[in-house]
Amino acid sequence: MNEQPFKLALVGSKALGEEANGWSIQLQKALADAYGETLDVKIFQYEEQSDQFITSGHGKEVAEFQPDIVLFEPFTLNDNGTVTLEDSHENIHTFISTVQKEKEEAVVILQPPHPIHNATFYPSEVEALEKFAKDNNLPFLNHWAKWPAVENEELRSYLLEDQSAPNDKGHEVWFTYLNEYFIADA
Repeated sequence: MNEQPFKLALVGSKALGEEANGWSIQLQKALADAYGETLDVKIFQYEEQSDQFITSGHGKEVAEFQPDIVLFEPFTLNDNGTVTLEDSHENIHTFISTVQKEKEEAVVILQPPHPIHNATFYPSEVEALEKFAKDNNLPFLNHWAKWPAVENEELRSYLLEDQSAPNDKGHEVWFTYLNEYFIADA
């Protein structure tokens, strides 16, 4: 009997941290250690906005992987101030449709990107993303509860200087949250 591995796609912006200490790399390794060859984890990292992600055909790249689960960070921070919430949410629908055309039973889990210090509109966009997930019966993993509050100066110590992505400390917080979600303690 030739069992195919369960497939998990980690999809999003450069906040995924597809470098040595990024949360996505840490999670990929932890899942491999926990589940071995029964799980295939692939990282899809793009430096663009959600509309560019859709028009570039990157959703099709993910769909061709035929993931069973997609953990999707839908470019909320990249879209901030340039793509309307309505269009951003429509792009999520388009992406989900693209994935489910290839694998109908695929489950898409949404998560926000990292928080940023003293953001004005961005936190409300993340709240709107969480509401969107709830309204569309999509799981939503809100790792923000594990970070310092957006108004707390300490948050800066978890981010790159320009706040475009987490630093090692931020990746560790994000990874720890997702590790606890995906890997049950024995």
